Amino acid sequence: MAPRPWSHGHVVAIVEAVCAVVAAGYLVVIGVSAEVEGTAGRSAFDRGLPFLAALVVLALLGRWAVRSWRTAERERAHHQPGHREPGRVELPGTGAAGQAGAEPSGDGSIHDSPRDEQPEVRPTLSGPGRDAVAKVVSVLADAEIFRPQVPDPRLLEQAVADHGEPVTVQAVLAALHEADYWNPGFRFDDHTAALAFHDSHVEQDPGSLRHQIDDLARLTAGEVAIVAGDIDVEWVDGVRAARTRVTLTVGGERLALDYLGTAKQLSTVIPVAVARTLRGLPDGKRPTRRLAWLWSDQGVWITVLPAGVDLARLDADLGDLLEAGVGWEWVDEQQPMAAGEE
Repeated sequence: MAPRPWSHGHVVAIVEAVCAVVAAGYLVVIGVSAEVEGTAGRSAFDRGLPFLAALVVLALLGRWAVRSWRTAERERAHHQPGHREPGRVELPGTGAAGQAGAEPSGDGSIHDSPRDEQPEVRPTLSGPGRDAVAKVVSVLADAEIFRPQVPDPRLLEQAVADHGEPVTVQAVLAALHEADYWNPGFRFDDHTAALAFHDSHVEQDPGSLRHQIDDLARLTAGEVAIVAGDIDVEWVDGVRAARTRVTLTVGGERLALDYLGTAKQLSTVIPVAVARTLRGLPDGKRPTRRLAWLWSDQGVWITVLPAGVDLARLDADLGDLLEAGVGWEWVDEQQPMAAGEE
């Protein structure tokens, strides 16, 4: 069956592009109108501000639109007839035989030989960009965020380049999802036993909420058991909110959560409640690791770190590779956000 020409991701990209043009156009109209009314008492900066704002809005929203379109195209490519599921590729120097036909490319990344179908255009990073990817991987590896294996940064470079420079921690983490498109054989699960990603804009139905709880259970497995119970989502008449009721057990403690969620906007009531319960368990049952998270414009990355880790030091080690104003946080110290109550 032929793939659909348009997906939800394509529609999102088009909406973002239209918003970029409309918003920029509105600001230009404001600037032109002000010029028509007269410039007396206005500095050159005041006169140019609407036009500068229009350029910034167009660049920012336009970049989001391009990123959404590329993501949709990658997802469609994965569902094309004949698309080959990735196998394992061994890195040079490991002493193990690689996948048949796998060979290093000229830029140091690993992919299948030219006889296998590959993307025609392979994005590349600048030298400083490659160094930034390597630094992010090194810092997060030292914090034990990549488990059971640390990814080779070369295998992430093209996925990060697809996001664009400057390189950010969030882009490197997102590349874990996308690296297998550029390097068939890259295995997401090899590096994310201590990581979970919760999308900010995904169906918040019982199945999705159960998956979120299962992620938290996976992260704490071996120390504390987390088990999902009943999950019920009921739409509230006349409003966009959904009454959400969730029961679960955390280390034997039963939680009953009741909050207003929405159809497609992530709430953080569940992870915050779980994190606080973990920290409140008595000695002997309390885990040695705490839930921590890092937000991006697409959602939140959740991990488990030793309770004594200095998150300020971790952020300092990452420096300006973190997106502005965003850093690692202990989940149990945050206020829960119910999307339907915002």
